[in-house]
Amino acid sequence: NRSAPTQDIANRLKDQQSTDNRLQKIGAEKDSVKKECDLLLLNKPTGPSATQLPNKLNDVMNKYKKVTSLANQYQNKTKSQLELENSIKKTNDAIKRVESNLAEESAVPTSANAMQQRKTELQRLRRELNNDEDKLQKVNQDLKKTENSCKPLELDFQEYCPDIKKQRTEVQKLNTRFRNANEQLDLREEMLQNADVAQQRYKTSLQGLNSWVDNLPNNEVRPTASLNEVETKLEAQKVSIL
Repeated sequence: NRSAPTQDIANRLKDQQSTDNRLQKIGAEKDSVKKECDLLLLNKPTGPSATQLPNKLNDVMNKYKKVTSLANQYQNKTKSQLELENSIKKTNDAIKRVESNLAEESAVPTSANAMQQRKTELQRLRRELNNDEDKLQKVNQDLKKTENSCKPLELDFQEYCPDIKKQRTEVQKLNTRFRNANEQLDLREEMLQNADVAQQRYKTSLQGLNSWVDNLPNNEVRPTASLNEVETKLEAQKVSIL
């Protein structure tokens, strides 16, 4: 059920948006406090607290910058993961349709009409799979994009992305299933072609046999036939057998 992880990521993205809104409010308050501190420092106040104020203000600015950067990168990563989940679902549905059709196939048909119908169906499945190849390309691109969005979190903040391993495995399975579906179509088309050739050979052989039977001489002996006529027909039968 792909709706569960998709909904989970969508919920996380919604929570992150709330966090971003709070950060924006904190940012506005920070800017206001900074202006007040800058005005205070213009008067060159004295005392221990006054001398520590620039360093404390700088620390607050750096922490806010770091938290904002973390929030932005987390949001980018979550958006990439959500897009990847949607691509996985679309690609899975597309491949599954072809797999279901292939799984329903029975033995190679014997009649000419049934064989032609099977050829047409395989050609339709081939076109459908080829048209869906862009979905497979997109899911691979989305995986790469998601992996890239996770790297800054891991390198800069030691924040790891547990979902990416599962998604990477899902994409690998989709690639394998797409290749298998293509190979199955190749195999079915080859089997059908071989069956068609065998059927044509059988028809040709049957036509030749029927023609040979039709052209056999009539060597039936009539009751009124003479001895010479009987001997002539016997000789003709021997020749036809040889």
